[in-house]
Amino acid sequence: MYYKNFKNDLVGFSRNDIAEKSFNYDMHCHLFYEIYYFISGDVDYAVEGKIYHPKPYSILLLKPGAAHGVKVNREDYKRYAFHFMPDIIPLEHRDILLSPFFEDNICYENADLVKSFDAVLDIEDLNKNIRDIALSCRLENLLTEIFTLGEHKEAEEPKPRSVENIVSYLNEHLLENISLDELSSVFFISKSQLNRIFRKSMNTTVGNYISLKRVHLARQLMLEGLSAEEAAIETGYKDYSTFYRTYKKIMGYSPTQTKDHTIFGK
Repeated sequence: MYYKNFKNDLVGFSRNDIAEKSFNYDMHCHLFYEIYYFISGDVDYAVEGKIYHPKPYSILLLKPGAAHGVKVNREDYKRYAFHFMPDIIPLEHRDILLSPFFEDNICYENADLVKSFDAVLDIEDLNKNIRDIALSCRLENLLTEIFTLGEHKEAEEPKPRSVENIVSYLNEHLLENISLDELSSVFFISKSQLNRIFRKSMNTTVGNYISLKRVHLARQLMLEGLSAEEAAIETGYKDYSTFYRTYKKIMGYSPTQTKDHTIFGK
């Protein structure tokens, strides 16, 4: 199994060959930006109601807060995974270089970027005096190349996507008390059909998806300075004990332990 990685407080980069199957998507969220560069294998990515079955050398971009998971169908999955906080990008370049991440999780295809991904990973071999400068420059170069790909990507015809519409509605009304009755009324489908198509695409229930997104938002608010009780109220929880149990179940630690866990700690 091939594995190479580099990690600090702002980034987590790796190149993996994964030799085991995964039959569930295991949906989750992060506070950072993510780039997945798929090399080979047979996998499906689920992202906010969309299913991607990437071709070799496909690039999937994920913005912070995007609920996603991967299902490994065959035991030879090879990919780069780059995670980073926006602070690693100079402020004057940040808006334009991060803009592709907000274009509906666009999946590019390009076989010429292996050297650019490897260049970022190879900074670990550099002298410590130049490493931080090289990291910023090489990541900027990679993001510039990705941005350029978007300028030449042909527009796709819009297609009706019922699960995407449901996910979009849930995100817009995330802090409200959304019931299955309300959703079935809004989308003119029965509750059983709604549950079936949502679970098929997202590998989770509507209720679990809402909890995942609320917990992600609460974690962000606590890292910005709110107390656990304040974050619970801000994310729609009227009962702190319910928030506590939900948060611990999803994150693996209690809300009050949030600041003890680094962004790239796992």
